[in-house]
Amino acid sequence: MNTLYESPLLFVGHGSPLNILDHQFQKEIAQIFERILSQQKIDEIVAVSAHFVRPLFQIALKKNLDQIYDFYGFPQELYDIKFALEGNEKLSHKLLNDQNLGLKADETWGIDHGLWCVLKTVESDLKHCKLTHLSVSTLLSDREHFEQGVKLHQYAHSKNRLFLFSGDIIHDLRNLNPDPYGDAIKTYLEFENDILYSLVQKNWNFLLNLQTERSLIYQEAINSREHFLPFLMFLGMLKNKQNQEHLIFNQRFQHSTISLTSILNI
Repeated sequence: MNTLYESPLLFVGHGSPLNILDHQFQKEIAQIFERILSQQKIDEIVAVSAHFVRPLFQIALKKNLDQIYDFYGFPQELYDIKFALEGNEKLSHKLLNDQNLGLKADETWGIDHGLWCVLKTVESDLKHCKLTHLSVSTLLSDREHFEQGVKLHQYAHSKNRLFLFSGDIIHDLRNLNPDPYGDAIKTYLEFENDILYSLVQKNWNFLLNLQTERSLIYQEAINSREHFLPFLMFLGMLKNKQNQEHLIFNQRFQHSTISLTSILNI
């Protein structure tokens, strides 16, 4: 049996930027990274954020990846937070030159809040890491994002490398409940449970046809589709991974319509 090393894969439902100040959220993140780092050292992070959005797949090509405050109207405390990781020029150029991935260079983007709100709590453990940042695409389909994840899996055999996907399985801002602790909308909770069950069962066909087979709930619950796209790339990387055991954590909703459900495959 082939026992080729496989990098850990982490999908994080990052929710609101205010989660950088949420004790429970940050505690969950710290615990999951403690679990990862107890088993291996991490020197490289390959990340996909729902907030790095381009027409087609791109890769951030800056050695110094500037921190981006890509949100508005939040408390000053969030804008005072500083975070930095060095860009991984060597790996970024390797991915850029892989014609199978079809990436274009982006020399404007840095580290958006989809990443730094997740990584800030464990910054002291990861400050030596180098970051490769990939975008999602507004023009490409769910299946094409999944297939991009399948292609990326060939780079998941390097020790000390973590793949991080930051988005939300359910992300509906149109029906946002002002109460951040309000109960999840029942149909959204059921829809997410169907998605998680299909992940465990490796029912890729169901997951890739949600837009047509479950079109009404898809349009309601995933109306900020860019947040779902990192999850599809995460699924694509899972497809051929030998270890199919998943740790699902932080399984709750914010404002009734935003899922924080996160998944680790190690």
